[in-house]
Amino acid sequence: MMIEIKAGGRIWTFNEFVSSGDRPTITEWYSSLNPAVQAIFDDRLAFLAIHPRTQWQMPEFRILSGREGREGLSEIRWKACGVQWRVLGFFSPGVMDYIMLIGCNHRQNRYDPTDALETAIRRKKSVERGERRTCIYE
Repeated sequence: MMIEIKAGGRIWTFNEFVSSGDRPTITEWYSSLNPAVQAIFDDRLAFLAIHPRTQWQMPEFRILSGREGREGLSEIRWKACGVQWRVLGFFSPGVMDYIMLIGCNHRQNRYDPTDALETAIRRKKSVERGERRTCIYE
């Protein structure tokens, strides 16, 4: 398989879910975060962007498993300010794109917001059906 190297040595593009109000959800969530949390997230994406999928592993990244509906979902992971942070998303089929669906934090096997996983499942399905769009995450 040939891997296309994009600007800045990146091989992955990150996209984000766009809400019905035409708002990019990750950008909106990101703007509410503490600058220290933002900085580590920025570093995490920069790391993942330049590495082949085979190198996306714990602790930076994890494929979700378990209950029905989680198929294809995964999480970008990092810790900042004493909190475990997550962005739930999935790989776009056939291209080197990762679609980010919702940002949240994680503590004792629970997401906050509590419906983050269900929201990610619902958003993934709506993107796959062509009902919702994504945009490039800047």
